[in-house]
Amino acid sequence: GSTVILDAGMHKIDSAISLSKNITIQGAGREATVLRGHAGSDNNYRLFTLDSPEATVRDMTLSGGYMYESGSCVYVNAKGGRLVNCAIVGNTLQTSTRYGGALCMNSLDALADRCVIACNTNSATGYNWGYTRGVVLIQAGTLRNSIVRKNVIKQHSQCNNSNSGGIVYLQGKDALVENCTIVENVDNGGSGCAVWLHGSFLNAPRLYNTILTGNKTPNVTIPESSLLPNLRATDKSYCYDVKNCFFVGSAAFDAESYVGTDANFVDAAAGDYRLRIDSPCRSKGRNSDWMADALDVYGKPRLMGRKVDIGAAETESGLMLMIR
Repeated sequence: GSTVILDAGMHKIDSAISLSKNITIQGAGREATVLRGHAGSDNNYRLFTLDSPEATVRDMTLSGGYMYESGSCVYVNAKGGRLVNCAIVGNTLQTSTRYGGALCMNSLDALADRCVIACNTNSATGYNWGYTRGVVLIQAGTLRNSIVRKNVIKQHSQCNNSNSGGIVYLQGKDALVENCTIVENVDNGGSGCAVWLHGSFLNAPRLYNTILTGNKTPNVTIPESSLLPNLRATDKSYCYDVKNCFFVGSAAFDAESYVGTDANFVDAAAGDYRLRIDSPCRSKGRNSDWMADALDVYGKPRLMGRKVDIGAAETESGLMLMIR
């Protein structure tokens, strides 16, 4: 396949880019190269539509997408595509009945790896019938080694639709989130949750090795189907494939997940979600074959000890790093 190199700096686009072949668009680094759309109600387009398993966008920031349809920044279609080491920041979905604000994935060959998805907004309009779900929507595909932080779901003040909500919305068994850190998001939708699992007893989404903490649900009544403040399932029986996760809550979730009061990040206020040596998330994950040669969200080896850490970041074994 071909590779298109984008140098460091700001690059503006005036229309969506569609990749349906084996093409890689590569920047100089997640923070060094910025690809920006002209966000606003008069500029209704996303940045990328990916529709090939080898179509890849990597090493850049993607910002300024604005859509009335799903996927205001990136939409991964049925044939797949990959995002690697990207920041998806400052994109907007303005909608009455749409899902997947910043990132929408609809393929088993869809992968977002080592990404930071931050400061994106879903805004639901339409009074009582308006709703929106998922700044990240996964109907099929994998979100891996990624941080999802400070995203917002807004809902019209006169809209009381409980169908809204879920910063990350997973629909069915082909949706997988693993080794992610989902923190400091605000859900003003009708459901009030950081992650919404939707499926059926034999078609349940998968959530592995993931930290959910510090997410807020102001002015929202948590529904009975919420297992903990950070997690909702359409039915509690659909949650049998939630494994080795860390939640902030008051009761244990299952034998392979952990509940506590603090994940003990190095400096969450500064956006540093590496784990301190005393974190309860260290070496508590479940290992998978893909980890052997993989990197975490900060570019460090994904597996440094016998067992992987929970969350998007791996801590070196024996590293005595304490913040007091």
